[in-house]
Amino acid sequence: MEPSLFFTAVLPLALIVFVLVGIVYYLLRKTEETKYEKEMKELRKLLFKGQIDKNSYLYSRDKLKAEIHYLEESKKMNEMLEHKKIDLDTYSRMKEILEMRFNERLSLIQIHHNIAKSPKKDFELYLKTMLEQDYPKIKYEKPDSWRRKP
Repeated sequence: MEPSLFFTAVLPLALIVFVLVGIVYYLLRKTEETKYEKEMKELRKLLFKGQIDKNSYLYSRDKLKAEIHYLEESKKMNEMLEHKKIDLDTYSRMKEILEMRFNERLSLIQIHHNIAKSPKKDFELYLKTMLEQDYPKIKYEKPDSWRRKP
């Protein structure tokens, strides 16, 4: 093959094929939506149409996040069991803890959105657990705790 033929025909064709494959791959990845994104679009549509109020939207959003998290973790544990990275006893214990944590999270979401009528202590428990999840090593101090006491 002559070098001039390579630079005038083969290289531009290979470059065009490479660009087209990249475009197709990008479009396929872009249109792929997760279950969470689909559900959130539906919830936003209902909110904008006025079929649900803002509190219902926020409750549904938080509940959906918890459900998606539960499903993802459950799927990971199932894969670990299939690939024999964990045994059946460990799987059952982890599954039980995951279900317990999921139910606790749902009850905290209900408390936060005032669906389950609860006293102030339950709401404080909700705040405490949410802060421990997001900021486990940060200790809360009163705003004036750094000042010298007379």
